[in-house]
Amino acid sequence: MAQRDLKIGYQGVPGSFSAMACTSVVPDAAHVPYHTVETMFAALADGRIDGAMTALENRIAGVVPAVRDLLPAYRFYATREHCQVIRFYAWANPGTVLERVKTARSHPVALAQCGKFLQQQQIAPIPHEDTAGAVQELAATPDPTVVALASQQAGKLYGMACLAENVADNKRNHTRFIMLQRAPAQPPRGRSIGMALATPRDPAQFSDALQQAVTATQVVVTRCDAGADGIWSIDFDSIAGAAATEAVCKALAPHTLNWHFMGHFAPCKLRPAMRANATWFRYAA
Repeated sequence: MAQRDLKIGYQGVPGSFSAMACTSVVPDAAHVPYHTVETMFAALADGRIDGAMTALENRIAGVVPAVRDLLPAYRFYATREHCQVIRFYAWANPGTVLERVKTARSHPVALAQCGKFLQQQQIAPIPHEDTAGAVQELAATPDPTVVALASQQAGKLYGMACLAENVADNKRNHTRFIMLQRAPAQPPRGRSIGMALATPRDPAQFSDALQQAVTATQVVVTRCDAGADGIWSIDFDSIAGAAATEAVCKALAPHTLNWHFMGHFAPCKLRPAMRANATWFRYAA
């Protein structure tokens, strides 16, 4: 299907980092905003959209809890990854003075990324469902004691005034997005990233099996996140290609109660270069 015929969902409103990721990855597709991750996943599952641009993890704040908790309920496939550079700006209604600001609105993960700025300015964080949505809301209902933390694009889109630039704790900040679809993509040639969701029969034994499976291979586990529900989300990075990752997965599947391999895709440009035969550390349960 041609890109111009695709409908790609994202969580948020125009000006959000998710919308920016859509523009970067599939600029010619129709971009469909959704209020929550839940409604976006439901639309993908029933065929109303062809893909969902999904924020998976941030370099500073870690995994996005809503996505981590929802992914196991669906049998989606990851077909692409994109690392979106994140720069936060403090946006306010024109005429607002930073010294009078008492609260900051933004997505909880965004607020976590800007903790030092908020602490230095003695500003209390107020969670919002979306970064750009917080700007949009503040533009509609002005308040001289509030700022919204969002992208440069969001502030300009909604006609706001910038009180501070690049306020994230780490100036080299990015969020990793994955494109979710209902069917897997063809494995890339050369270096391949793979994702899997697993429910181990025994976490300690599974951890040992995982370490053993990647030892002496050119496959490295670059992320291993165990949720409170006992489901592990694992990323594999293989310079030997998709076949090497599939061999590792074949060895792991018998150690699980439930196993879903989410597919192969090419690495994004900001993913660090992988060292062949790097040693993965034991997971601490």
